[in-house]
Amino acid sequence: MIRRICPTCDQVMNSAHYCKTCKQWVKHPYVRDVTYYLNEQHAAAEKDCSYHNSQQNQDNDAAWKRRAMQGQNPAQPAGSGSSRTQQTQTAWVPRNDYRGSKAAGSAAAAEHDRAQAATSAAATEARNAAKPVANWTLGRLPRERSGKNKVGLIILVIFVTVKLLDACSAYVTNAAYKLMSEIPENEYDIDLGNFSAEEEYGENGFTELTDAEAKEGGIACTDCAHFPLNGRELEEPMKEVLLAHGLEVKASERYSMNETYGDGTSWFATWINYDLANGPKNGYQYAELDYDTATEEVHSISITVEDPATLAEVTGAVLELMEEKGGLSAGESCADQVRQELSRAVEQENGYQLKKGLMMVEGVCYDNSYSITISPVYQEE
Repeated sequence: MIRRICPTCDQVMNSAHYCKTCKQWVKHPYVRDVTYYLNEQHAAAEKDCSYHNSQQNQDNDAAWKRRAMQGQNPAQPAGSGSSRTQQTQTAWVPRNDYRGSKAAGSAAAAEHDRAQAATSAAATEARNAAKPVANWTLGRLPRERSGKNKVGLIILVIFVTVKLLDACSAYVTNAAYKLMSEIPENEYDIDLGNFSAEEEYGENGFTELTDAEAKEGGIACTDCAHFPLNGRELEEPMKEVLLAHGLEVKASERYSMNETYGDGTSWFATWINYDLANGPKNGYQYAELDYDTATEEVHSISITVEDPATLAEVTGAVLELMEEKGGLSAGESCADQVRQELSRAVEQENGYQLKKGLMMVEGVCYDNSYSITISPVYQEE
């Protein structure tokens, strides 16, 4: 499974660049291919285990109680063993079964009654013999009952001890605070310098720019490849494609990050994040449009949904939209091919990859969701 990991908080990122845990935009997230689940729900295909089959455990408990009420040993499966063995296990047979059983006969019932009467008489005699006699001459209860008083006394001692310890702890804490407040603080005269967001750190330092400053130069950034397609003009058509395929857009938000570096490179990015309604399995779904802040040329388009078939259809529609707007050349048209291949190939271990000309379509599956990214191939100058 391919995961994007935030380098700041080490949490899985659901978006291509934005981390919802630490509320930061990440230019280069860590990309990991992992085969385990850490504090995450594993895939639906891996839920065939005793931990999740709670209904089967409840059915087994119900069968256990039902066999006990029917006069059978719960540990013995129904229908196993001889009838003679089941009759001798009297711990699981109600008393009325001896009287009403035609198979046992009247002689067995009479014998059982006599045995039960003898047992009851012996038990009564034993209880009477063991019952302590009150010492009326001294006016106190028998010695055996004094154990209850001991238990109550122990509980009282523990309660008082806890209260005393609590009071002592509060007293010591207040005294410590009072003592610390009276101690004068040391004063340190240290010049920490004047740091700002625009200060350059060494040879590869960076300077953060506003959107207006990035647009003022009118030059595309150097760290990303670009489609010949205007991202701002694609915002509304992209939303219409999502709605047409049953994906409810709850909200859309705009973010930007613009930086220039000491080595002469730059990175200007504006993201339009379409927050979609959760899927049938309550999974997080979203779409993201990334384009250059200075020239508004598209960097990439990302979509994440729960259903691979829906992802294939939406991706095909987005590719057709890009081709209609002039963002793809004739040799890069692949909408029908993606619709046919994506839903099956994206579930494979290595995901889905399709390169057409200078365009790349990449799909991965992680955390019960399926994600696709459409981006131009970056070429080193």
